[in-house]
Amino acid sequence: MLTKKPLKSLPKYSVFISIFIVCCTTVRSQEVFKCDDLTPSGDKRYAYDSLGESFCEGFYVEKSSSSTIDLVSFTQGKVTFELSENDNIIVRKAKGIQKDLNVRAVAIPLNTNYRMDSRLVGKNELFWDMSRCLAPNLLSQDRIGIYGWLSGVRQRSFYPISLNDVSQDDDLYYLKFRSTVEIEDFRIQILSVNELKTGDNEQRVRYGRIRPGTGIEFQLNKYLEKYTEVSRAVILIKAKVREGNWLDPVEYLLVLKDK
Repeated sequence: MLTKKPLKSLPKYSVFISIFIVCCTTVRSQEVFKCDDLTPSGDKRYAYDSLGESFCEGFYVEKSSSSTIDLVSFTQGKVTFELSENDNIIVRKAKGIQKDLNVRAVAIPLNTNYRMDSRLVGKNELFWDMSRCLAPNLLSQDRIGIYGWLSGVRQRSFYPISLNDVSQDDDLYYLKFRSTVEIEDFRIQILSVNELKTGDNEQRVRYGRIRPGTGIEFQLNKYLEKYTEVSRAVILIKAKVREGNWLDPVEYLLVLKDK
């Protein structure tokens, strides 16, 4: 006949640790991807909304506008796709990126308030269906920007995204900015590379009339060619309003490789 031994009482700290682990596990299991806090547009067919796990897409109402210059795209290889209601765009992390990333796509023309928000986890790919918003609203490759991002303690960091198979093997990085006002002078300054200050002077990227809502695209490699094994770079963007003042300069932390 088998007999059961009486259970020993657990020390108080063991009980506390057990409760703490259970609580933390429960909280983590309840974490879900959430759409951004945007006001959806009135047209419910294309309004910004959750469309499944870790995917939000659609048009929204812009709350206010100001004179700004914003990063709208950071990719490995150019943004290239054939607009079709019967196809998907394959979205991946760029080569050299391993971290889980938030992904954001935006419409470049002004007053075209389109947004796609999602997340890339592990080696997963995102199949971005063009039939709901992109194709019906003629948001072709020159009207869309996309980038990866993560929030940081001091500033947001931006990561390159690769689209389809064409750009996955392309070692060129492209940045695209959009201004809400007409620009006549657009410049870039490399402040640091791999967390080391460079002392570089600013360089002119574009000069002449740049209309509002026009994507200002340039190849990042050109401005980093004298450096080897670049994994991170901080850049400063400056833009002068046509027949006006310079806008406030903006710093961007770009992560090209995280492994």
